[in-house]
Amino acid sequence: INRNKVDVIHAQTRTTQVLAWLLSKAAKARFVSTCHGFFKSDRIGRRIFGGWGDYVIAISEAVKDHLVNDFNVKEEKVCLLYNGVDTDKFSDTIPEDEKILLRENLGFGSRPVIGCIARLSPVKGLHYLLFAMKEVLKDLPEAQLFLVGDGPSRKELTDLAKRLGIDNNIFFASSNVQTGRLLSVMDVFVFHSLEEGLGLSLLEALASGKPCVASLVGGVSSIIEDGLTGVLVPPRDAHSLSEAITKVLKDKKLSALLAENGREIIKRKFSLDRMVEGVIDVYRKAIQK
Repeated sequence: INRNKVDVIHAQTRTTQVLAWLLSKAAKARFVSTCHGFFKSDRIGRRIFGGWGDYVIAISEAVKDHLVNDFNVKEEKVCLLYNGVDTDKFSDTIPEDEKILLRENLGFGSRPVIGCIARLSPVKGLHYLLFAMKEVLKDLPEAQLFLVGDGPSRKELTDLAKRLGIDNNIFFASSNVQTGRLLSVMDVFVFHSLEEGLGLSLLEALASGKPCVASLVGGVSSIIEDGLTGVLVPPRDAHSLSEAITKVLKDKKLSALLAENGREIIKRKFSLDRMVEGVIDVYRKAIQK
């Protein structure tokens, strides 16, 4: 660190926070960390040794409040800085004939597609989405649910789909780096996490011009303004979720409005360039401290 004249060490996880703290003391460098979500406030180790650094970046208002209220981090040390996405990467540049071919290859054809890209784990609330899907099919029997991701809940979710009798309307796919292509076949994107710092896949869906339905948890309200940039629903409420999904799929004017406004909010508040500039500003503050 000293040989390369490193001024700031930036940690992104708990393990690297501990290591960064030790290295910053040994090398007399500044230390910045990023908090991406929520921690159990009853853990003694976190309370005794926070390891937040000279400054800690919070990726949403909810995460900032969590640090200040639950861990007593001084407010002046917490820098609010949203995650950013590459808006050029997720601009809708996929040719229409390519989208049609992709939908055909996936077996969707012209049927409405409800999409979700997430780790298949309990905190993502996907079992509520499956119960909601059963209700959606009563109004839109041709609808398809496209679940993209991997994780420990995959078998549980496939078994639940069979028990609900909706397995023929659900397509599971493994995680794929070509997120933009997968998003292009979706008519509505659903983000139903039970706890979330901000939600990168939600940002990417909005950047891709997809109307979004999301649960009102954590930092989601920093992104979605209900009825304007998306539709918000209570967490753990399959009925409200199904109603919101059905409404967006049926109301083409609403769908177009949400898509346009959602893409605009990403360009204005959540661009990659804006995030990079913000991180550099935090580095400057740390160096000048």
